[in-house]
Amino acid sequence: MRPNEPLRPSIFCPGSLAGPVLVVRVRRSLMKRFGSFALLVAFALAGCSSGIGPGPGLPGAPTGPGNPGMPSTQLGKYIKHVVLIIQENRTFDNLFANFPGTGTVRCGMTSTGACIPLTPITFQDTFDGYKDLDHDYLPARTAWDNGKMDKFDLNHIGTTGTGPLAGAIPYSYIVHSQVKPYWDMAKQYVLADRMFPVMFGPSWTAHQDLIAGTTTIAPGRTLVDFPINPKTDSIVLPWGCDAPKGSATVVVNPANVESPTGPFPCLTQYRTLAYTLDRAHVSWKYYAPPINS
Repeated sequence: MRPNEPLRPSIFCPGSLAGPVLVVRVRRSLMKRFGSFALLVAFALAGCSSGIGPGPGLPGAPTGPGNPGMPSTQLGKYIKHVVLIIQENRTFDNLFANFPGTGTVRCGMTSTGACIPLTPITFQDTFDGYKDLDHDYLPARTAWDNGKMDKFDLNHIGTTGTGPLAGAIPYSYIVHSQVKPYWDMAKQYVLADRMFPVMFGPSWTAHQDLIAGTTTIAPGRTLVDFPINPKTDSIVLPWGCDAPKGSATVVVNPANVESPTGPFPCLTQYRTLAYTLDRAHVSWKYYAPPINS
């Protein structure tokens, strides 16, 4: 952000992939929620082979005299592993406020036109008194306000917005002592301070976007929010292929109308990193805490 641009949200993030990017030599770390809900995806490149073709319907890189392709002996020679560390529901300003050389801000705009100074908080402050903010799609679009970034005070407290108005709570940053590891990596390697989300919404859709690069399951139908029980309109746990029978996903159309008419949350509508890595015989692992932890 430029110094005169309004605040990117701090506690609430309009897309769970909205955090800053740390490029660490051959590793890229997308930082979101520190110490609460972190995911780690790791895959090894040493076993790659250039003889594996693309999946059905996916174009392969052209080969021939002008582009013979990378010899298999080169794959894994310099990069042995790629590690993605996902830190959810944090923004650049929330973790890197006042980082030298970046466009962080000292205050954030509200719906009334005021610019509220960012105040220091701890990670625990986020959860004490139920101070997490609504993660859903429509509240995120409201806070974003077509790029004006000036209505985060109109968000509500609680992961699904069941609490009171957020007011000044989003206008904060984590004390630097608690994010020192991030700052150390940013100083040693590369910090992308103008990385923005590609989707609005909570963990479920953010994780889909992480592993598939999309949440669009069909033309005009894109996943938003959490999987639900359509009979009770309540969020279900867990979210994936082991979700309770009868669960459905929520989709939004181009007119921003949501409906619980999406498929059961065991998706085959798009390919994922796992599919691509498996076809290339590249080993991978995915680590996450228990969903109710």
